[in-house]
Amino acid sequence: MRSQYRGTVGQADKDRTNVFQLQAEIENLLQHLCYMQDVNADLLSHVRVMKNATRKADAEKTKAEEQKNQQDLYVERLTKDLERLTEKMAVYEAQASTQAKETQAAKEVLSEVAKA
Repeated sequence: MRSQYRGTVGQADKDRTNVFQLQAEIENLLQHLCYMQDVNADLLSHVRVMKNATRKADAEKTKAEEQKNQQDLYVERLTKDLERLTEKMAVYEAQASTQAKETQAAKEVLSEVAKA
């Protein structure tokens, strides 16, 4: 009986030790699981941040392209206005030159008429 009792007690001690080891392993695995879940949450957060940054950069790029196109159109309009005004100025200068020659000719005619 004693030998059977000692055997049973010894087996119970081994089983308790085995249970403690399994519980320690479960706790370690749970800690590892929690750590991995935290890492996963952090990675998902970083992915969301990167996606938002990418969307923002794309929006800024699109806005910059639109502004560049508007500036190009504005510069083109200013260039056309400059060309039109330059042509007008050339016409006015030609008219002024012609008027100056006509005025000089009229003065010469008046001068000859006054001498005669």
